[in-house]
Amino acid sequence: MSCPNGVEPLQLPIHNVTVTSSGRAVSRGVEFGIGTPQQIVALQLALLDSEVFIPNLESCNGTASVCAGELGGMYDATLSDTYSQVTKSQWNGTDSRGTDEGFIFFNDRVQYGSNSSHDAFPLLMSQPSFSHQGGLPLGPNSTFLTQAYESGQSSSTAVGLYPGRRNIENPEDGLLILGGYDRSRVDGELVELDYNLECPTCVEVKSIVYETPDGSESLIDEPLTVLLEMYARDIGVPQSTYDRFIRTVGATYNPDLFFAVVPPDVPLGELTVTLANDYTITVPAEELFTKPRHYNDEGVYEISDHDTTFAMVSNLTDPTIPPIWGLTFLSQNYLVIDHARQQWKIGKAIKVDNDDIFDFGPEPDIEAICDPNDNGNGSGTNTGAIAGGVIGGVAFLGLIAFGIWFYLRRKKRNAAGGSGDGRTAAKMEEQLPPSYQQHDAAAAKEMGDKSNMLATNGPVELFSPVSPQTAGHDSRISELASPAQMQGKDHRGVGGFAGYEQVPQELDSAVASSVGKKGRDSEAVELP
Repeated sequence: MSCPNGVEPLQLPIHNVTVTSSGRAVSRGVEFGIGTPQQIVALQLALLDSEVFIPNLESCNGTASVCAGELGGMYDATLSDTYSQVTKSQWNGTDSRGTDEGFIFFNDRVQYGSNSSHDAFPLLMSQPSFSHQGGLPLGPNSTFLTQAYESGQSSSTAVGLYPGRRNIENPEDGLLILGGYDRSRVDGELVELDYNLECPTCVEVKSIVYETPDGSESLIDEPLTVLLEMYARDIGVPQSTYDRFIRTVGATYNPDLFFAVVPPDVPLGELTVTLANDYTITVPAEELFTKPRHYNDEGVYEISDHDTTFAMVSNLTDPTIPPIWGLTFLSQNYLVIDHARQQWKIGKAIKVDNDDIFDFGPEPDIEAICDPNDNGNGSGTNTGAIAGGVIGGVAFLGLIAFGIWFYLRRKKRNAAGGSGDGRTAAKMEEQLPPSYQQHDAAAAKEMGDKSNMLATNGPVELFSPVSPQTAGHDSRISELASPAQMQGKDHRGVGGFAGYEQVPQELDSAVASSVGKKGRDSEAVELP
C-alpha cells in the first residue's frame, strides 16, 4: 500500500562526498547539487532549521582543498547560469528571524538524490566573514521538506533518520529518509516523545551515569532539559555536571583543545542516559572519547595528535540556554520526526561494526509515512512562497528554534563579548559542530568530528561499508566516487572545484545494494 500521492519515500545517504574535482577533499553530509551546471556540496543536517544554508566562497582564507573539506564544498554563484540574487522581501523562503544580518538571499536550481530537482529554490548565503558548512533543514517550517513533498519527490514531510557514527574505531554512514523510516535500523520499538512547538527536539533527561569497570557515578541530581541537534557533535552539560564528569573521569581541561583530556592510563567508560519516559541508551567509550583531527593542506582529514585523547563533553554556563546534544549521543539512536502530526519518536539504532568488511549492514526496510492531509493531490508544485511549512500558522518557534541562526548568533555574541569564564566562549563555539565553526585556516582543528584518515595516496576517511558511496568495497581502504557519478563537461571553479553538466541519474547497482531497493516493502502507515 502506497500513500495517496503515489510517491515512495526518498532515501538520501549521509556519507563522504567528494567536493573537489581532484577527488582529494571530501566532506561528510547529504550530497546536494546547486546551480547550472551543478556544483556539488555536502550539507549537514539541521533538525530545527527552516532554510538551506550555503557558505560564502569569499570566506575561504586557506587553501581551496582545506576550505572545501571544512565547508562541505564551495559554491561559486558566478559559475551558475540560474543564480538570482533577490531582496529578502522578494525571497520565497521562510521569513525566519535572525536571517537578516548581512546574509545573501538568492534562488538557484538544486538537485539531490538520483533524480530530484527544483528550479529557483530559495537559499541563504552567509556574509564572507562568517563561514560554516552548509545546512540541510529538517525543522517544522523546512522549505526543503515542504517543497520535496509538494513537488512529488517524497510521500510526506515526515523524516526517518539514522545519523550514522563518526568515531575512529567503528565509523558508519547514515541515512535520511523523506516520507518514511527504515524499520531494519530500529532495535525494538520506537518510543514516542513529547513534541513541544517551541522546541520539537527538546527532551527531558532524568539520569546520566558514567560507568567504568571500576564502578559508576551519577552526574545529575535533578532532571535536565536538553536540545537534540544533528549539526552539533558533542554532549553539552551544565557547568556543575561538567565539573563532576571531569572529576569522575580523572580528566584535565585543556584550554588549547577546549575539551577535557584523559590520561593514557585511565580506563575509558561509557555514558548511560535515561529520559523522562524511561527510554535508556548507552553512549560507548568509542563515541564518548576521541583524538584531535584536522584537514591537511590537501583537504584530507587526519588525526593530528595520536597521543591525546579527550572527552566529547562540553560545559554550558548560561542557564537560559538548554544544553545541546549532538551526534555523540544521536549516533546511538534512530529518529522519526513528523512535524505535520506534531509527533516524534526515538529508538535504539541497530549499528554495524567494521570487523567484517563484507557486512554492509541491514538492507533498508522502508515504511512510508503518509501526510495526514493527503487526498491524492499533494504532489502539486507550489509556485508561490514555499514558506509556511508543515505546521500551518506557526511562524514563531521560540528562541531556541531558530535553527542555525540561533547558534550562529550565540556563537558570534560570545566570541565578541567573551565571558568571565575563559572556557565559556570557547565551549560555546565547540557546542557547534566543527563543520559549522568559523573558519580558521591556520588552526584548522576540527575536534571529534570526522573519522581518521589513513596515510595513503588518496583520501581515506573511515566509514562503514554500508555507505552507498563505498558499497561493495572496504571503506577503510579507499574512497570511491560519489553515488551519482559526475559526468559531462568540467566547469572548473575556484581552487579546482568543478561544476558539472549532469542529467539526473539512477544509482548504480553497487549503490542500490547499499541503500536498498526503492519502495521495498513500503507500507503506508501513520507515524509509527
